Amino acid sequence: MQNEQSSVMAVFETVARCGEISRAQLSSMTGFSQVTVGKAVELLCSCGILTEHKQSRGSVGRKSGICSLTDNCGMLLYDLTGVKRRVRVCDLALNIRSEYETEETEITSLALSGFAHFIEAFGGELLGIGCVTAGNDAAEYAKGFTEALGHAPELIIEESRAYAAANSARLDTSGVALLVRLGSDGSVDGAVTFSGRLYSGAHGKAGDFARAADSRESLISLLSNLCAVIDPETVHVSCEHEDDCDVISEELHARLAMSGLDAEMMPQIITEPLGICRSALDGVAALLRERCILSKLSKNT
Repeated sequence: MQNEQSSVMAVFETVARCGEISRAQLSSMTGFSQVTVGKAVELLCSCGILTEHKQSRGSVGRKSGICSLTDNCGMLLYDLTGVKRRVRVCDLALNIRSEYETEETEITSLALSGFAHFIEAFGGELLGIGCVTAGNDAAEYAKGFTEALGHAPELIIEESRAYAAANSARLDTSGVALLVRLGSDGSVDGAVTFSGRLYSGAHGKAGDFARAADSRESLISLLSNLCAVIDPETVHVSCEHEDDCDVISEELHARLAMSGLDAEMMPQIITEPLGICRSALDGVAALLRERCILSKLSKNT
């Protein structure tokens, strides 16, 4: 079952990247046989995740099906971390169909107004609801959504982890990566990823170091200590102030070199302004999409 889900998700992710693609191309790009690809496509189509049509032009004889994401499934996302709450509607390709800010803070009212907006802006199937939070208020948010809509969101995740999930795909790393966000007040949050996925541990609490430091110096100490313990392939630091980027990179290189780490063992260190990084809402969208698709697959196999 696990192997089948892995191949199906690999096919889905390839279609999501390419937009439209034939079964033959899917087989070539994923390395799976055409039989395996065919089964995956048929399962995803039966779940309402993919659509397929035959090529209208080409050689006479058997024609390869053209696969694409369905445009009838969308997700409803809430960012509950700021003074103003942000509500986003996106499709399966993670394209933003609609987004707005509101000063509404009462969870039940916010949940209802967001759902009404989804129906107006999208009109298709609601694949799932995801929330980004600033703290440990998941139970409170789940209760408010349940009172309003009859069920809790499919995914409630802390901002630091959602941010890491959003930006891990940009690193193109197959190993362990540390993704850190340095706030203007010196606070630090972030998470650990492995092969582009969040590391959560057996109980879902590992790999998260939200508010783990309160100054640039403590950030350097934190990162050098983490590097000594887990030997990451990549360290990514985003800074509220662009001027901090080069300074942090130089200081971290120097601290790791002082610890005896040679050039061959030095992780790739990337620092960049926070403004060019993806948002936590982008992360919750990607995580929610995967969770909901896997849920649909488990019900159809």
